[in-house]
Amino acid sequence: MRFVRVEQPSFLPSSIGQMKSLKLTVASADDPIELPVWDDGNPAVRAQRNLDGSIWAYSYSDGTERWMHVPGIASFRFGSRGEEAVVVPEPGTTPVSRATIEDTYQRAVLPMALHAHGDEVIHASAVVMGDRVVAFSGRSQTGKSTVAYGLHRRGYRVWADDTLVFDASAESVQVIPYPHRLRIRAEAAEYFDLRELRRHDTSSWTALEQAQDEPAPLACIFLLEREARSSMQVETIQLTPAQALAGVIEHAYMFRLDEGERTRKMIRKYFLLATQVPVFRMRFRAALDQLPEMLDQAESIVREVATEP
Repeated sequence: MRFVRVEQPSFLPSSIGQMKSLKLTVASADDPIELPVWDDGNPAVRAQRNLDGSIWAYSYSDGTERWMHVPGIASFRFGSRGEEAVVVPEPGTTPVSRATIEDTYQRAVLPMALHAHGDEVIHASAVVMGDRVVAFSGRSQTGKSTVAYGLHRRGYRVWADDTLVFDASAESVQVIPYPHRLRIRAEAAEYFDLRELRRHDTSSWTALEQAQDEPAPLACIFLLEREARSSMQVETIQLTPAQALAGVIEHAYMFRLDEGERTRKMIRKYFLLATQVPVFRMRFRAALDQLPEMLDQAESIVREVATEP
């Protein structure tokens, strides 16, 4: 086996510091490692889907061993102690670079590993507005990064992209810093005229990187939903706590909902979030011409939230 150590800052709180220094062990073709069968019909397997229903990854958990499989790149195995992850390259494909493995680990695998080790992680991007963080959650390719970058151009600092780590108590809900690189897909990059930022090895565009801060309070969450109707106008409504709980947990990084004490702890954290943090559903049509109105509504709602006791 070959070893790739991913070194990360030591100041990261929660499990992130430990997990970010994980040693990635790249298995060779001769290593006798048995992979799970990536079948969505298997109760131990969960498909991670894009907005169009296509599968971008699979997760697997049997209670002791956990896997993430990213088709075309590799499968990642990690256990309960988080000291090492085994990387099994996708058989029958062109070998991927070390940079691709590390990037896939940070963006797709680490959030699931953090969940396995007790942290709660939402599929969301976020910006800092005032002294609090505003999150935009949704399925892959919904526009989370686009909205975050749009607000960045209005003067707000990007806090997270795709991965929002949080902790909740009876007193507050805090978001935890997580290293990230904001990526914008080609359509949005054209809209923002960011051609010079295109990454040639992916379908995404790297827009900027942001340094991390200390944990910060979470102001509110917007659940983004794209509609196919051409007549759809931007519509934002606040959800009840029950609706918020169901809506946010739909975008949680997790393996399964039948993992006993781990599931009970997760549900409690999301319950505390849904009962303390305002959650809004923002519906819009799949067209970038509505982005300015989306940003206007988000700014207006955050100002109203800031004045509430």
